[in-house]
Amino acid sequence: MKNPINSPAFTNLGLLLVRIPLGILFICAGWNKIHGGISHFVSFASPHLPDFMPSYIGKTYLYLFPIFELGMGLLVLLGLWTRLAAFILSLMLISIIWAFSGIHDKVFAFHPNVMFLAVALLLFLAGGGSFTLDRMIKAGSSSSKSTQH
Repeated sequence: MKNPINSPAFTNLGLLLVRIPLGILFICAGWNKIHGGISHFVSFASPHLPDFMPSYIGKTYLYLFPIFELGMGLLVLLGLWTRLAAFILSLMLISIIWAFSGIHDKVFAFHPNVMFLAVALLLFLAGGGSFTLDRMIKAGSSSSKSTQH
């Protein structure tokens, strides 16, 4: 008898179950920064910019950061351009880990941002699975092509 846990359906469910909290995390983080005032966030985060980085580049990045958090979080949650969005989230998480949190945590073996990075990298490498808007759009476009012939 075949093990149902080793099925594509379970893999797709697992990918959905990691997409949902990662997407919501970034949507909420971006929204909170936008709602609290992006300039306030930039003022708070600017001292953490690396010394080698020109100030105007770092501040531009910080002004765009909340918008990308919100947008990429939404794309991951919906499963739209999941690999690209997860790759961008991975880069953003690397910058957060480098500038703010570090790898280690006072309580846990790793800072939670390292775990979020692992999930983002999983989605970048594996894709979003079958329960995505990407699949729905692809299925819709292939079925409309088949009815035209």
